[in-house]
Amino acid sequence: IAYANKNSHWWDGCQIYGNSLEQLKELRSFEDGKLRIQENGLLPLDPKTGTDLTGNSENYWIGLGALHTLFVKEHNVIAEHLKFKYPQFN
Repeated sequence: IAYANKNSHWWDGCQIYGNSLEQLKELRSFEDGKLRIQENGLLPLDPKTGTDLTGNSENYWIGLGALHTLFVKEHNVIAEHLKFKYPQFN
């Protein structure tokens, strides 16, 4: 069985970075290269869908939500390490 989808089925990064410049701007915190995440450790909610604000919320289920959150947290940890190692970078 195959399903039509406007997004790639591969884990290519669009799941947390978005599929467009507009989505990327919505997902980024614009602070130290990090992506947006709430103080409680969860992703912000998309007001249109009520699900996690990610680059891909179609066919959403709890497992994807957990993976999206994990990948965003990992991105932010890497951003922190890069800031520490290379403080001259903006």
